[in-house]
Amino acid sequence: MKEKLALVDGTLHAEFWLEINASPEKVWTFLTETDKLAQWFPELQAGEISADGYMKFVMPEINLTMAIQAFQLGEKLAYQWDSGQVTFDILADKQTILHFSEELPPQFPQKHRDVAGWSIVLRRLKNAIEGQPVDFSNVGHAEAEQKFGKQLAAFESTK
Repeated sequence: MKEKLALVDGTLHAEFWLEINASPEKVWTFLTETDKLAQWFPELQAGEISADGYMKFVMPEINLTMAIQAFQLGEKLAYQWDSGQVTFDILADKQTILHFSEELPPQFPQKHRDVAGWSIVLRRLKNAIEGQPVDFSNVGHAEAEQKFGKQLAAFESTK
């Protein structure tokens, strides 16, 4: 998985690219169907999947509705993520590429933790789509959090 981080005017831009051994259509179902979402990110649920639809984030103490910000059937899904936004773009050439991007504004708390979390769940997503075992133990999260925290601190120190 390739990754890139940038800090522009206080907004963190995180990007990940995953090569996935599956059709674009199959990848789309794992982004838009609740039973497939549960295989890699159980707290996410598909609400109304349309240009003016929504996704849901559900935990015992939290039930958030997240507005869809951009939608192209089978190709692009972007939705509100707290005060930020996450975007999934499915690119197909010789292999299916999933491009994930996240924009977190200055007021978003613990940016490095959120990016670390996405780096873990994106690996789960790839494994789920490809029929590989999915690890829900969060192994590697602390290391990813530390790595992204250092990168973010380096960006902020050059202001």
